[in-house]
Amino acid sequence: MVRFEQVGQRAGAVVENVSTASARARLVIKVLARARIAAAVGLIDAKGTDDERKAYKQFVLTVAEAAASANREGGFIGIGGKPVSANEQAALDEISAALHNET
Repeated sequence: MVRFEQVGQRAGAVVENVSTASARARLVIKVLARARIAAAVGLIDAKGTDDERKAYKQFVLTVAEAAASANREGGFIGIGGKPVSANEQAALDEISAALHNET
């Protein structure tokens, strides 16, 4: 017979495992995204003109900023809140650093 405490312990272990897996998945996605941006920048730096390089980097930043600001965080019925969350701003900073070959 399974007791309630055992069910709670097992459920807690599952939640912890999912949380850890989710954090690992986010890290993998972050590393892969940065690598893909670096590869694209390397290609455009090697084969593109100065104007093409600037345009590509601006395009990527514009798309990322539009995605980040598409939904306000917080607030109530559309009033108040932040246009970009802290996590979204961190992602924008990472993208900007990758585009400008900063580590």
